Amino acid sequence: MSWLTRSFGANRRLAKALTAWNAGDWTGALDIWAPLAQRGNARAQSNMGAAFLHGRGVEREPDKAVQWLTLAARQGDAGGQHNLALCYAEGWGVAQNHAEAARWYEKAAGQGDVEATARLGDLHHEALGLPR
Repeated sequence: MSWLTRSFGANRRLAKALTAWNAGDWTGALDIWAPLAQRGNARAQSNMGAAFLHGRGVEREPDKAVQWLTLAARQGDAGGQHNLALCYAEGWGVAQNHAEAARWYEKAAGQGDVEATARLGDLHHEALGLPR
């Protein structure tokens, strides 16, 4: 099976899971995302992290959220980078670290994430974790 065929299949499953998620079927979405995330799909890892971060379809477990979000963020997933930055900014599942939050917000902002850009601006405005 070619990588293109595998990629298309994964994207179809991601879309199906997102439809379930948006309909409030969090468990159905997680049932699709979990195996994709285990196989290294960054978008699925990011979505698993968000689920654990907000307690949707699973118990709220910030530590697990950070594990999934770190995997996604390191692969360049903007959503994973943004949510990982939020964890560092708020101290959810990790020690609060504004410098690390700024680093991940900057990566997400560099990919066009407008909210990450705004949050990075807030950190600069407050001089949190950034050189003066």
